[in-house]
Amino acid sequence: MKNKKEIINKIQIFIEKVLTLNRQGKMKYPKIVLCVIIFVFILNLLFPLKISYTYSKAVYSSENVLLTAYLTKDDKWRLYTNLDEVSPTLIKAIIEKEDKWFYWHPGFNLYSIGRAFISNLFFQKRMLGASTISMQVIRMNYPAERTYLSKFFELIRAVQLELNYSKKEILEMYLSKLPYGGNIEGVKSASYIYFHQSPQKLSLAQAVMLACIPNNPNKFRLDKSIERAKNFRNRFLKYFLANNTFSKEEVSDALNEPINKARYSIPNITPHYSYYISKLNNEHNIKTTLKYSLQEKAEQLLKNYVDRAKAKFVNNGAVLIVDNKTMNVVTYCGSSDFYDFANSGQVNGVVAVRSPGSALKPALYALGFDMGLITPKSKLLDIPFDFGGYAPENYDLKFNGEVTTEFALVNSLNLPAVRLLKSVSMESFVKTAFKCRFLRNKQK
Repeated sequence: MKNKKEIINKIQIFIEKVLTLNRQGKMKYPKIVLCVIIFVFILNLLFPLKISYTYSKAVYSSENVLLTAYLTKDDKWRLYTNLDEVSPTLIKAIIEKEDKWFYWHPGFNLYSIGRAFISNLFFQKRMLGASTISMQVIRMNYPAERTYLSKFFELIRAVQLELNYSKKEILEMYLSKLPYGGNIEGVKSASYIYFHQSPQKLSLAQAVMLACIPNNPNKFRLDKSIERAKNFRNRFLKYFLANNTFSKEEVSDALNEPINKARYSIPNITPHYSYYISKLNNEHNIKTTLKYSLQEKAEQLLKNYVDRAKAKFVNNGAVLIVDNKTMNVVTYCGSSDFYDFANSGQVNGVVAVRSPGSALKPALYALGFDMGLITPKSKLLDIPFDFGGYAPENYDLKFNGEVTTEFALVNSLNLPAVRLLKSVSMESFVKTAFKCRFLRNKQK
């Protein structure tokens, strides 16, 4: 959005152009034009424009692959769309169909408005194309009954929109909010739900279809009215051919391209990671460090390992891979299968609270070294013992008798560790664990 300084500069440029044209004798009634410009500027200050859309929170990999997205609070699939995420073919089709002079007009097109007005007045026929893209953005943000008065205010607000936002920003608003039937809004949402792919990869037939559906979103929904949608699309493909918007070969291929009656789900890749990261970030487009290519390999390796280990009663697993140089998370598998309800697949094993178990033993033995209680070759007892009603066992349910400290740590024996903890005291060990960051205080 433009700041006040940019808006004032734009107004000054308009005024200078008007004065230049007046000096050259190329403009009549310059005072009226100047008064209109000043009037619009004052209105902009007195009645500031409020454009506020809530977008779906979307999570992307480092390669810009959409991992997943979430419904807005009003239960809409409304993915924010940047121009560089959209096929140039789709942008070209929408501008040619909706607003040919988008990049040149100040928010309204007098010729189109005049033509529509005459058609309504004399022929009782509603003409399409009177509203510019800027006016449509205003209508989507300020919905009102279709009257001449509301159209006038829409026009004024469209000029105000042009003052406050760049053409790129206005087009992105438009592409992000276009209705596509039901709870689908925006070309990116429609592209994933109707065609199961990014809007960057749309064919001409698909792009023109997305340009046509907003004319009557419920009538032309691809999951309900595919024939009507196809006929309407073909009408505009022929229109584009007649106007040389696209070549004969391109249009011919598009007319013959089949359309599938389907409604796909928004991608749900790495659900554990996506949910975790979305809770830490309030932006609607969340770019992560996760590498999708490595993620696919890690998921397959984890699944294969769990399948092989099921005979040993291993039914789940988790994987976290961090780039040691950057400390960025590059792979995150919360479970071997998110949809395995029988084995708690929806529990995120990466962050699930578990007993640290043997992970604390190196810190315990290090404290024993510091206190001079043991050395690597000290002899420790690995025999049954009762600690006030608690009788620990080793993981293999065996006892090794007298062993060295080195052997006890390498084999993760429990009894020597419990005996050593009693010698160093629980208080000393907890202090050391906090100091070494093995443990941390709970956040309030």
